[in-house]
Amino acid sequence: MQHTRTTALLAVVRIVSVLGMAFAIAWGIFMLLGAWWLPALLSFLAFLPFFFVMRFLERYAAAQGPPPEEVPAEGAATEGEARDEV
Repeated sequence: MQHTRTTALLAVVRIVSVLGMAFAIAWGIFMLLGAWWLPALLSFLAFLPFFFVMRFLERYAAAQGPPPEEVPAEGAATEGEARDEV
């Protein structure tokens, strides 16, 4: 499996989505413990938008390809040249 870099936006979306999904499921379980069926069901359904937004953006990012590598400025030492000087 090849590891590719992702953008910062995708990382933020992943974090927010996972937190939202975890909160929705946890709140739904909490509501089930109190036998509040309708709020529990609504909370479980609140899981879905977070999941689908994350899946959509992951597929979009995969279709776009990895972000371009940073090109060093002219005259700047590359990593290999910096090691040779030490």
